[in-house]
Amino acid sequence: MTDEEKTIEEQPEEEITAADYVGELDRIKRDMVSKAEYERVLKENKTLADSLARGGAWKEEEDKVTREEIDGLRKKLFGDDTHYRNNMDYFTDVLRLRKGLIENGEDDPFLPHNKDYAPTEADHAKADYIAQQLEECLEFASGDPQLFNVNLQRMCGVKNQKLRR
Repeated sequence: MTDEEKTIEEQPEEEITAADYVGELDRIKRDMVSKAEYERVLKENKTLADSLARGGAWKEEEDKVTREEIDGLRKKLFGDDTHYRNNMDYFTDVLRLRKGLIENGEDDPFLPHNKDYAPTEADHAKADYIAQQLEECLEFASGDPQLFNVNLQRMCGVKNQKLRR
């Protein structure tokens, strides 16, 4: 017998207990991916591969705003304990809420709503313009709240004014 065969024969088989089975099942559950998630990733990969094969750029699907997210944004924006650190975070949430409400067929929060007044086409155009300007401010800022504020003030026509003493 060779040394390798002796080593294999000398090692006793480990006894597997119920706790080992439970631990292994927990590990498998923790590491598993749901079928829906797996199919989503497969579809995304196929879309990417097809797009690249055709020589085009791959565009991610726009992510939809769920009903739960809309409710959470409303609570965050209009709740009693609303504390935003900066304007950029606030307007990011406002635009996300607007997008979700419009996707779900609800009233645009940038439009006037009242039983005696129906928004006109001009109102819709102005609301879209404001949303577009805010989105441009967010893109321009690239995550910098101070840069967002500067661009927001520029958009609103606010000029640096010296404080009077």
